[in-house]
Amino acid sequence: MTGHGGPDPMTGLHESLGELGMNLAWWNQRETARDQAAACKAGSTAVDAIDSLLRDLFLLRGRLTRELRADDDALLSCRREHVTPAETGEPWRGPAQGDWDDSR
Repeated sequence: MTGHGGPDPMTGLHESLGELGMNLAWWNQRETARDQAAACKAGSTAVDAIDSLLRDLFLLRGRLTRELRADDDALLSCRREHVTPAETGEPWRGPAQGDWDDSR
């Protein structure tokens, strides 16, 4: 992802992943946890972290898609300016009438 302004989308992903990992660990220990309410809250917080990850991934996907399209458009535009007849699949027809000087 290039720096086109705005917050770094990876920062939110890293934060959400950390939160998810910690809360899933608490949730997985719920049967032996002394504080069952805290373990239950950790499960709920893990779901919130997953929701945040999905949102951040969706935003990251949109941003990346826009950048890819912009780069593709720029590349195609540049390529069109430098395309040769052989690359178009059309047969070479020679110079246009008047381009040839037979008087030499």
